[in-house]
Amino acid sequence: MTKSYRRDIDSLRAISVLFVIFFHLNLPYFEGGYLGVDIFFVISGFLITKIILNDISSNSFSVKNFYLRRVRRIIPLVFFVTFVSTIFANYLFFPDEFIDYLQSLLSVNLFVSNFWYDLKGGYFGPALNNNPLIHFWSLSVEEQFYLFYPVIIFFFYKKKFINSFSILILMIIFLSFSLSQFGGNFKFRHPFIENQFDFFSTPSFAFYNTATRAWEILIGCYAAIHMDDLSKKFSKKKLTVNISFFCLIISFFLFDENMPHPSFFTFFLILFTVLILICNERNSSENKILNSKFLSYIGLISFSLYLWHQPILIFAKLHNIIELNFSYKFLIFLMLFPLSFFSWKYIERPFRNKRIINNNHLIVSLCVFVGFFLLFINLTF
Repeated sequence: MTKSYRRDIDSLRAISVLFVIFFHLNLPYFEGGYLGVDIFFVISGFLITKIILNDISSNSFSVKNFYLRRVRRIIPLVFFVTFVSTIFANYLFFPDEFIDYLQSLLSVNLFVSNFWYDLKGGYFGPALNNNPLIHFWSLSVEEQFYLFYPVIIFFFYKKKFINSFSILILMIIFLSFSLSQFGGNFKFRHPFIENQFDFFSTPSFAFYNTATRAWEILIGCYAAIHMDDLSKKFSKKKLTVNISFFCLIISFFLFDENMPHPSFFTFFLILFTVLILICNERNSSENKILNSKFLSYIGLISFSLYLWHQPILIFAKLHNIIELNFSYKFLIFLMLFPLSFFSWKYIERPFRNKRIINNNHLIVSLCVFVGFFLLFINLTF
């Protein structure tokens, strides 16, 4: 590992993905496990901003290279998981269900599935209970956000408008948070604001929408930009990190599907995550959980774990027709790890390494894979 490697971030990833998996397994006491996605958003904004700033400072930043790096990081595994899922969906779904699946598949691969699932029903509703790709909505939010963010930050830093960029981020954070918190008061017809203003009027689209999720990613971005200054404000870093980590874990057990989200309540989870990121850079907390080698290994394969868990769970339920018992769920949970390790080692790592797969090979590989994908779908009809 490099000197800049932070085991605590991989441990946070591991905790986040495990809680999301426990939530989708419908285990008792893990009703707030969906909050793991919010932690992913903060970490993503934090890490990508640090990468961009490091590249800018070394005069090596390129918008083209940024997007190629995102393609290497995301696309191969997304294609592989959705391809395997489509094979099982063709076998287990009825014709009408399979057509609906293909529509969601298209939205996933175009990275607009958050809007598609918003049209189909709420995240906690019965309409999407048996959808193996519903968890891809968060990936769509991230990719929509990063469609513009690197260009904007590069422009401001190139022009030396660093303070202006920070102000812009704070303004967007405020607007995005406000929309997620009380956007349900607004209408597109007169009167445009409800007569009785409700502070906790979370709009129905808030869960999926990039506009109501941007503040979570941007808080991570802001923390990365001002990390040194923010870190100096905390003299007792060890205490700050340990208390924040304890509160973060407790948050998972306080939330459920009835809690307005994202909202004012979500802000505290985001705050706890940011405090860990800015105060624990040199493992100042000495927190054994955050410094766990076991959790950090899970964090390394967390992307594969996240993408695989929902299809495996849904197809197991459909194959058995009945709701899965605890033993079956435990078996599925165990099965996820060798599968995720395989896809991490043989798909994620090779495609992220330009010395193994250069840009030309990357494009050819993806084109061939898409061709096989389209051929398979064509043969199923």
